[in-house]
Amino acid sequence: MQIYQLETGVTADYATTELAKYIEKMCGERAEFRCQRGENGIVLGLFETLGLSFEGIENPELDDAYEVKVDGFRGYIAGSNIRSILYGVYAYLKAAGC
Repeated sequence: MQIYQLETGVTADYATTELAKYIEKMCGERAEFRCQRGENGIVLGLFETLGLSFEGIENPELDDAYEVKVDGFRGYIAGSNIRSILYGVYAYLKAAGC
């Protein structure tokens, strides 16, 4: 299982470690972290980095929005800001039964 962390900073690191921790608890599979986007795994990044639309978001730094598109362990969790990526991780984990 791969997690691709495209952003840097304490909150981005925390979002990645939280996702990895709960995936390991749910599946018994240890996640590896990467800084470059790959083919298989879950990508964590900003809307801007992933080329997603900011439509409807007045101020991306202040307004929290996220998008989760994960099927199995492939896809992305994106946020309008770094904090929103963490919110997206928690939404994904809640949907997965955590």
